[in-house]
Amino acid sequence: MKKKGPTHNDRAQKADKIEARNYTVKYEWLEPPSSVVHYIDCPFCHQEVKAYLWSISGGGKRCQCGALLSRLGKAYHWKEVAQ
Repeated sequence: MKKKGPTHNDRAQKADKIEARNYTVKYEWLEPPSSVVHYIDCPFCHQEVKAYLWSISGGGKRCQCGALLSRLGKAYHWKEVAQ
């Protein structure tokens, strides 16, 4: 079960309690018939995350650790968890 990390609303309302880190896409893949998939190393727990491009571009993608991976290469997690 995925842990509960911050939401997009939390980023605005509780910004002092959230840490942001950059992530990079390790590689990109095309799954038939036409889904673009990004494979990303979570900057908090270093697990590989499979994220469909439409998911990242929409509401974001959650890592198993609870981090929220969003578009523009940013990941967000609670500061006390990120340490």
